[in-house]
Amino acid sequence: MSKFNEILKNINSSNSLSREESTFAFNFILEGKAEVISACIQLEAEAAELPLDEQADLLEGLGGLRKCRDLVIPPSDNLIHYFGGILRERFSFGSAYMVFHNEEAIAAFKANTRDGTREVTDFVGDSDLEKEALRVMKEFAWEHDTKLTGKLYEKLRSR
Repeated sequence: MSKFNEILKNINSSNSLSREESTFAFNFILEGKAEVISACIQLEAEAAELPLDEQADLLEGLGGLRKCRDLVIPPSDNLIHYFGGILRERFSFGSAYMVFHNEEAIAAFKANTRDGTREVTDFVGDSDLEKEALRVMKEFAWEHDTKLTGKLYEKLRSR
């Protein structure tokens, strides 16, 4: 059984992952489309018994896809549950948006969402990476067609 299938089995049976499994799953998700397709083909190649040249043909032309290492995971996303320990230990939040930069959790924030705006009400993050966190938060808001607002957000922007 492949490592990915073992992790899926663990998720389905216990709804929790070890730190190693969650890191593997998170990296698997973040690798970008070409690498995810590649990983799926590699993990299931034994069962499908695809020759290596056929695997290469399937991946041809996907090398130009951009990898995404910066993202925000909202509290409504099921993936956030697997990062609950980090959210509590590092940021002292039970539920919040988690901000990732270069695959590393760098900040977390709480926000009230209403009428196409996200009013930032609380923010915890590394002061050295605050500008990066703010950039990732802005991209997240733009991708979801919302606007970041609030006194705390304005204070963060002015620093």
